[in-house]
Amino acid sequence: MFKLHDCAVCQLEMKPGEGVSVHGNMPKHHSRVDPWGGPFLCSSCQVKKVAMEGKLHL
Repeated sequence: MFKLHDCAVCQLEMKPGEGVSVHGNMPKHHSRVDPWGGPFLCSSCQVKKVAMEGKLHL
């Protein structure tokens, strides 16, 4: 199991308020998903996620 404030990918322990929820940019019609609920990604894994989605070129 993971802790609430650990990165879902690399397991980096983060302080509350750090990191980005994996649900943070969900469309509005997904109202049942809490954008500030976990799991969370650290900034490094968030950059990699965006790059893999083709939205950022590293």
